[in-house]
Amino acid sequence: MNQALFKGSEISLGVVFGIQKLWDLVSCSRLFTLHIPSNNRIIMTLAHYSEKIGKFRERGGRPFQKPWIVFLVVATSELLDAMNLSVVATTLSQIQEKYNTTYPIASWALSSYALCFAGFIMIMGRIGDIIGHHIIFIGGLFALSLFLLIAAAVENLYVVIVFRALQGICAAATIPSSYAIIAHTYSGNALKMALAALTGIMTVASGIGFVIGGAFYESSVGYRGSFYLFFALCILSSVLSFFCVRHTPTSPAKVSKLDHLGVLIMLSGALLLVTGLTEGGARWNSPKAYVLVVIGVVLLILFLVWELYLYKKFSWSKNLDLLIPPAMWDLPNFIPLIIILGINYGSMFTQTLASLQIFQYVSLHSPIVSAVQTLPGPITMTILTFLVGFLFGKIPPKYCIFFGSSISLTGAVLFSRMNYTMDSYWRYGFPAYILMSSGTVFVFINTLNTLILSCPLDMQGLLSGVAITSGEFFVAAASAGVSSIVGNTQFGDSLEAKEALMKRYQKVFYLAIALSGTAFLVDFFVKNVPISSPQKQSMDEEELKENVESASDVVSSKNLEIPQRSTEAEGLAVEVALPQ
Repeated sequence: MNQALFKGSEISLGVVFGIQKLWDLVSCSRLFTLHIPSNNRIIMTLAHYSEKIGKFRERGGRPFQKPWIVFLVVATSELLDAMNLSVVATTLSQIQEKYNTTYPIASWALSSYALCFAGFIMIMGRIGDIIGHHIIFIGGLFALSLFLLIAAAVENLYVVIVFRALQGICAAATIPSSYAIIAHTYSGNALKMALAALTGIMTVASGIGFVIGGAFYESSVGYRGSFYLFFALCILSSVLSFFCVRHTPTSPAKVSKLDHLGVLIMLSGALLLVTGLTEGGARWNSPKAYVLVVIGVVLLILFLVWELYLYKKFSWSKNLDLLIPPAMWDLPNFIPLIIILGINYGSMFTQTLASLQIFQYVSLHSPIVSAVQTLPGPITMTILTFLVGFLFGKIPPKYCIFFGSSISLTGAVLFSRMNYTMDSYWRYGFPAYILMSSGTVFVFINTLNTLILSCPLDMQGLLSGVAITSGEFFVAAASAGVSSIVGNTQFGDSLEAKEALMKRYQKVFYLAIALSGTAFLVDFFVKNVPISSPQKQSMDEEELKENVESASDVVSSKNLEIPQRSTEAEGLAVEVALPQ
């Protein structure tokens, strides 16, 4: 299975770069210079038609290139990406049953998507900055629709897992590009509200995915129905995006000069860590578990050391375009905010996944009823997203993040008191969902939007990619951690089985408490700094430049007047000195 995942990642890289080259040929002749031999009629003909297609896209897309339509398309893609992750969580028991396998193996249908989603977001954000986010966004949507259709049609678990991994890579292509496209479409307060809404939609979508998964679980088509639904929505969004998403500026860097070694170290470390955590659910005393975890952690630490220090030590790597540019490390609060965002999002997913599985495996509720029990979370997020988005910038983000981390930690503590009875759900679970969701909204919106608004436009895609990578990496690790703690889960048909399962799930909630507590402690390292949009920063710089130039002109003109006055004074002196 691991070989299959490696192979899937390799194939997906080819798909991504193939899409880039295809787009380069078909519709982006404005942005890329095609060196065409004059004696090759076929290439000249293709270039002629590609130019026509590009002009058709520009003309045909004008009615659709309104900001609200762009936001609608981008928000739909974010909704699909997040729902595609959580929808499988509700149907894991069905996948386990259908393919007659263990829970740790079935959980790879969830972990493979989350892992590749997390592993490739930074890479796609960096490539988007270089070749254009519109290319990555539209190409990612088209490829995602194809892989959704294939995953829905096949009947082999390992093939499903591979194509789930490919879906994660395609989703990774759309997330950072979404934030970059919005940053180039809006400005000022409209940009703050759009970013807050986009972030809120991504958070709320997870809860909607649970409900959709539960609904299809009860149908005859099963988990595959959700893939068919997402395929239809995705292909529609990709067609609309072709017309409404405008060209985005590119950075002077080159894909060929990307830090491929750093990318390899980061991906290898993430894959080995999540694989080891997943294997630990069955046998922690096996080298397949603890050796992989140790090597994965070492590789991730090595990646950070390489990005910060080691690359300078070699002549061949000094001029590479790093996955995380040095300028990004200098952004205000970059390191603590990235850590807080990732840990908090991972804690939220841990609590939601564990509680959902309690409802299904211990309380023996149907998947749709179990999903409905989680609805207080997304409903709270939906309501608070607009309020927190409106307040963003009016209250210092540091205090909002403190408040969010505190109530998120309180929610995790309440979840640890919940058992499998409905009375316990209303006493502990219901308020825990509200507190956890409220805390997640406060933390997620204030950390992500603060980072994006403090970043220059040419690094928007990469920064959003790094931020979402942090969150999705902890989601992948949380999914594997739940599998590791709970082990090979079976339905609790007897009282003894229920009690045994609840002891395992309480340990999962202790993990969530540890994560939320760590995020709260990191809050103390966040500094209060003023935030402003990248457009405002550029306007301020241009205004300062104009003031300097105008001041220089004034000084120059005065310098010119001085010699003239001196000459007049000398002439007057000469006249006075002449004899009458």
